[in-house]
Amino acid sequence: AIGYYNNEKGGHQVRDEIAAAGGEVIAVKADVRQAADIRALVDLAVEGFGPIDIPRTLMDAGDNGRR
Repeated sequence: AIGYYNNEKGGHQVRDEIAAAGGEVIAVKADVRQAADIRALVDLAVEGFGPIDIPRTLMDAGDNGRR
């Protein structure tokens, strides 16, 4: 499951790349600062793929236009 917040296009691009490589994946808009969004992301992942054995977090806040 791919969680994204601000970059829907990027989230869907990653989803599409994983799917093209033969992986099963969903992309879900989720704000990881919000417990309810995290719960929804986890629930959708479990519903679609079964129990989570190893959670993996990779966050990229980007530069938000600041340079």
